[in-house]
Amino acid sequence: MSNNRIGKIRNWQWTATKTWRPQAYYEQNDWRATWNGEGGGILINQASHHIDLIAWLFGMPQKVYAHLKYGSQRDITVDDDVTTVLRYANGMSGVFTTRTHDFFGADRLEILGDKGKIVIENGDSMNIKVFDQEEQLWSKELDISEFKAIEENAPLYQEKFLEFQDVGQNPYVNIMENFTENITKNIPLYATREDGERNVELINAIYLSDWLQKEMDIPFDHSLYLEKLNEIMRNERED
Repeated sequence: MSNNRIGKIRNWQWTATKTWRPQAYYEQNDWRATWNGEGGGILINQASHHIDLIAWLFGMPQKVYAHLKYGSQRDITVDDDVTTVLRYANGMSGVFTTRTHDFFGADRLEILGDKGKIVIENGDSMNIKVFDQEEQLWSKELDISEFKAIEENAPLYQEKFLEFQDVGQNPYVNIMENFTENITKNIPLYATREDGERNVELINAIYLSDWLQKEMDIPFDHSLYLEKLNEIMRNERED
């Protein structure tokens, strides 16, 4: 996407539901799946890695609207089902869905641009389709008879399929090595403090959107988020 191969990004959609967890997973430790012990559920635990990639790939959204379910399919007090819509200043939009109760879950990221589409499945394959011109341009030239026989009259496009092999490297070891080399050799970090702050900002905006049942601007009022979180934590301790 950095070379603008599929043109300006219009929309993206990520279904990340290969995060199934049984009840026993949450009962391993008292801190799991609690507001007081963990600070949230799937959004801050399993899906935080996806949120990090969303901010890295597409930048920070201008507005977020979210719908979360809490303990909907597990005996927990935190979120186990998340759907959120993100809107960007440049007109792009995205939808992110994740949950811990879908045993047959999927991991599929679709990125639609003016000139093509990228589909990434399970993090190990990528399909790229690129038109020879922008979609809106050839769409304007298409008459109704061509539309009815679109399979024969579709414009030319290039398609490329890539598969990624597991090279056997431990990503956590690589990250720690990078952190050490940043200190000793001044090698740039893979992920900076600012990257982490963006991740937390986006997660908190999603939570606050659901708690207030409204679309949230980013940046938002952090004191309001903290007020609502403390209230939820207090209610959890009292139950």
